[in-house]
Amino acid sequence: MRTDQFVGLNKKARKWLDENAETDTFLLYKNAKLANEWTEPRCERYKEWEGAFGNSVPLHKYHLKDGSFALEVVQAEPWSSGPIAFTCLEKNGKRIRKSVWSERDMGVWL
Repeated sequence: MRTDQFVGLNKKARKWLDENAETDTFLLYKNAKLANEWTEPRCERYKEWEGAFGNSVPLHKYHLKDGSFALEVVQAEPWSSGPIAFTCLEKNGKRIRKSVWSERDMGVWL
C-alpha cells in the first residue's frame, strides 16, 4: 500500500530542544484537581510538509533561550511505498549537527 510516512525529529534533536528551547508548561486537571503537569518546547507552525498522497504535517519554528529560533526542516525523504520524511533542526540556515539523522538510523525505517 502506498502511503506518506512522517518520522520527524530524532531523540537527539528532542534532547537538544529540551536543553536549548524556551518552554511552555501545560496543566491537566481532572475533577478540579491537578492530574498532570508537563513542559514542551515553545514552538509554532511555520510551514507544512506535503506528502505525495495528500497528507500534510506541520513543521515547527522553536523559540530558543538565547532569543533566536531553530526551524524543523526535512533532512531526507527516502521512498518505501511512499515518501518517509525525516526532519532535523536548522539555526541561521545551518543544520544543528546533533539533530541530524544518521544513514544507519534512517535505514531502520526502510
